[in-house]
Amino acid sequence: MQIVEQHTGMMIAFMLDPDTASHLALPDGEPPQDMHVTLAFLGDKNDVTLNIDQLKQELASFAAKAMPLEGTTGGLGRFTPSDSSDNLSPVIALVNVPGLVAWRAALVQRLSDTGVNVANDFDFTPHITLAYIDADVPLVFDQLCLAIGDDRTYFKIGTSQARESDTFDTSAQQVDWSPDNLDKRLQEYRDQGVEYLKWLCQSNACDLCFANDGQVRKVGEAFPNGAILPQCHDHCECDTQPTEKPKED
Repeated sequence: MQIVEQHTGMMIAFMLDPDTASHLALPDGEPPQDMHVTLAFLGDKNDVTLNIDQLKQELASFAAKAMPLEGTTGGLGRFTPSDSSDNLSPVIALVNVPGLVAWRAALVQRLSDTGVNVANDFDFTPHITLAYIDADVPLVFDQLCLAIGDDRTYFKIGTSQARESDTFDTSAQQVDWSPDNLDKRLQEYRDQGVEYLKWLCQSNACDLCFANDGQVRKVGEAFPNGAILPQCHDHCECDTQPTEKPKED
């Protein structure tokens, strides 16, 4: 157990041994040599007056009579940002050490008995800080995924609502070119006896293509955006598949 100074803050902590710290360290995270479990935060050394020699004697006496502790890390977590973390969010490894809470409580009581104030404006959550990250990481869920083993199929969310609410005007967004082999592909469908085609979009398709998604047309007839067959534009990944004649409403 050591007194460790970080910047101008003062704390009493368990420092991790080099091998354990190296196993837990994250790229661009906290340096392994600084990784620790904080037991008591004593404040800023510029604001708090302490008798350091007396504190060291008390800690030496307490440590000599206390029992060593053993345990494991018990998962990962994340704290909300604070002034002390420069408004970054700490990523932490939770600590599962039987007896640690009571051990720490005895330490804090010993410090209090000797006139050392320990910060108590938060609940004690044993942890090891691994890294500091931006507080707000945006999350956007705009695709639904069906995973069958390693086979994943993605479905764009909100496309039907967009068409129903006329979010994009398909009459105003019409394709102005068609594939070079359009006639050949149409003839191949006809030779196979295909009468109707269904347009299929990828999950990352543009709005112009999504105007056609799931739509059925007779072979050779234009889909809503004016295209007869994919591709609608450079890098278009849409496709069509033979289907049955749509049922009358």
